[in-house]
Amino acid sequence: MKTRDFTEVQRMRIWWVWGLLGVLMLMYSYAAFRQWYGPGSWGNNHAPDWMLGVVLVFLLFIPVFVFIMKLETRLDAEGVSFRFFPLHRRWQKFAWSEVERAWVRKYRPIAEYGGWGFRGLPGGNSRAYSIIGDYGIQLLLKNGKRILIGTQNALQAEQVLERLSEKAGFIPEADPAEKS
Repeated sequence: MKTRDFTEVQRMRIWWVWGLLGVLMLMYSYAAFRQWYGPGSWGNNHAPDWMLGVVLVFLLFIPVFVFIMKLETRLDAEGVSFRFFPLHRRWQKFAWSEVERAWVRKYRPIAEYGGWGFRGLPGGNSRAYSIIGDYGIQLLLKNGKRILIGTQNALQAEQVLERLSEKAGFIPEADPAEKS
């Protein structure tokens, strides 16, 4: 059985996100039911009833998606594995032989990546996967790509990276160009 040196599971459990989703759902539900069963819609041009139903069903999936969303991270002797479920059903894996540098850093989610979640364009050089917080495991791959994986256990991840770097041969510190 393979042992994991570091394992973390993050979920979206922030009260204000759930509050915002709840308020939006209540507002839309009220507007839809008012048009279906009440005195009529707001404004002069109301949406077709079937469209309100389709949008309402779609909106119900948003809280379900946010509830099941999770970021799982593993660091072990073989490399880094992560999965941003449900967007990734399979684990994304990077062997230490592919990693030039790996370190834990504080980052600015909105300024650097436009917020939390799955960030970065397909084929782009930089990607971020985060749920909450402002610490992440930064990977600089030998092919030049940069991957940031959010973490809530920065100190533990940093200690594990230090220990694994001795065996795996990657550099456990920031790129000198980034430090300045």
